[in-house]
Amino acid sequence: MKNFLKRTETESYKYKRIQVKLITKGNFIMAYNFTLTSVAVPFAAKFEESLPVLMHSNKQLDKEFKSGTGSTITMIIPDHPDVTTGAAVGGSLGYTSGSRTLSLVQKNVAIDANSVVRALDVHDFESQVAVPYAAKLGSEIQKESVDTLQKKADRQIVFAGAQLFNEVSDAVASIRSARSFGTLCGALSPNLAAKVAQSGFTFFNPSSQISDIFENVKLGRFQTADWYTTPDVSSLSTGTLSLSATATTTAAVTAEGATTIAITDASLAGGETVVAGQAFEIAGCEIVDIYGNSVGENYAFVAQANATATAGALSVTVKPLHFAAGPLQNVSITVPSGAVVSQVQEANSSYIGGIVWDKMSLLFGSAKLAPIAGVEEKTIVVGKALAVKCSKGPDIANGREIVRWDVLTGSELVRPNWASALWFKV
Repeated sequence: MKNFLKRTETESYKYKRIQVKLITKGNFIMAYNFTLTSVAVPFAAKFEESLPVLMHSNKQLDKEFKSGTGSTITMIIPDHPDVTTGAAVGGSLGYTSGSRTLSLVQKNVAIDANSVVRALDVHDFESQVAVPYAAKLGSEIQKESVDTLQKKADRQIVFAGAQLFNEVSDAVASIRSARSFGTLCGALSPNLAAKVAQSGFTFFNPSSQISDIFENVKLGRFQTADWYTTPDVSSLSTGTLSLSATATTTAAVTAEGATTIAITDASLAGGETVVAGQAFEIAGCEIVDIYGNSVGENYAFVAQANATATAGALSVTVKPLHFAAGPLQNVSITVPSGAVVSQVQEANSSYIGGIVWDKMSLLFGSAKLAPIAGVEEKTIVVGKALAVKCSKGPDIANGREIVRWDVLTGSELVRPNWASALWFKV
């Protein structure tokens, strides 16, 4: 290869999956050309097999989003009627739907094309560049969807012990109790999947096709849900705050869409911390089904951001609370003043995670980015989930050519009562 670069005539060198045309003079590379299709195809091919969460999400709105129409998708949640007895019509005759918003964010990875040519140890572009770059971008996208599930699920369940995985059955049953009738999916971190295996508990029925287990990171089926494993399911390291048995709500919360709960606890000296993802329960506040009926389980108030206590008090930012009867209702009653507050996870502890969700509850959007004039581009839609745009163009200011891959994606948990987060203390 070194001798090859020293030649003074125009020649062509072909990697396994990428063509590089070299015009050399001495040791100086004057020009080169990447075949765009051979770059885009192997890059995109690795998304589907490593993204079980995204591939089992609600992508019905993709067709409504086209390039140049903005970066927001609105999901309409249908209203439900009042049922009355007898011939006379009762209740409200109006129709009030709800909505949840999905914002799309652009992410990209890129490489200086010169560096690929000059790096003599890059012999296989697909395995040494395209695949690892795809894996990193895909992982970042999926982590955000998992984070959405973990922080916005109405249920936050902590395993009682390594030998008892009854909580998973409870999580599935709770989702079904909230009137989920669709396909359920679950994902465990590799560490939590290992705990399940080490317990000796017959957790998963074998997949219908053994190849699924090895090729599609599928663990099997349990309690009507299909289970997968992925390292993109995050762990949780809790803060230093430990509430006493006398902790209560400071004031009632009644406003629709409220995002703050205040806690009073005389044992707090100030400075104790809570990290995003930790959950609290308030006596009397329960999860509801899609018609606003309580399912008899405590609603989890999950911290959406880190918080620090002051002497005797703590304020926690949570996802929007909806108490009024309607399609967005997620708590059975308004938060009362003086209600007992307890924390779901213990202080100063590490938890490995898992998630269970109804496929239709997780809205995932992927849109095609608008083209850039004067740049060679190719867009590939992968697994009906991701629109990946590969672009190649000159960076005149720096005298180089850039190959980049871009996605425009976002995710939102449309029905949080159709999802549960699982935690196991280690």
